Amino acid sequence: KTCRVKVDRETDSSMEIGQKLIGSLEIEAIQKAQSILDNETSGDDKTNFYCIGYSVITYYLNDYIISSLAGHKGSKIGVDLLATFLPHIVIDSLYTVMNRVGLEVVSLTLEPIAAINAAIPSDLRMLNLALVDIGAGTSDIAITREGSVAAYAMAPVAGDEITEKIAQHYLVDFNTAEKLKTCLSSSRETIT
Repeated sequence: KTCRVKVDRETDSSMEIGQKLIGSLEIEAIQKAQSILDNETSGDDKTNFYCIGYSVITYYLNDYIISSLAGHKGSKIGVDLLATFLPHIVIDSLYTVMNRVGLEVVSLTLEPIAAINAAIPSDLRMLNLALVDIGAGTSDIAITREGSVAAYAMAPVAGDEITEKIAQHYLVDFNTAEKLKTCLSSSRETIT
């Protein structure tokens, strides 16, 4: 689940804005997003969510958009960010598997967040782009708008579903259907 929130805070205009203040502003926004999600899910189907990443969409200084707050002075700062959450049970399962194989989790994020940070530099995000990573089980989507990452999504439709449809239609096993799917990208007219 994703949640977009905006948080504003009054500041001492004589003090320079540092990373500590910016970090606390971002944490406040994440807590607000967590609270919104908690209020949306209640009763018997209550799911606890864990924040696994966020992207700053815009910073504000005295209600004006600014690319970075660090080093500036002002009486009011704000942040508009997109926080991403996974159910606690998913995170617990991940940590259990990592512990069983003797590994330690150092950092955690979603594939669309990692993909957009690796594939689309910040200076190209003014172009309103959509990055779609079609994997085996999920298709990951990240969208940029006005210089920031505006949305993330993970769709449960991907390559394996295409393979399954080929297997059903041509009455072949999954591995053969996978080979047929791969051959479709060649320029051959006939696949045997």
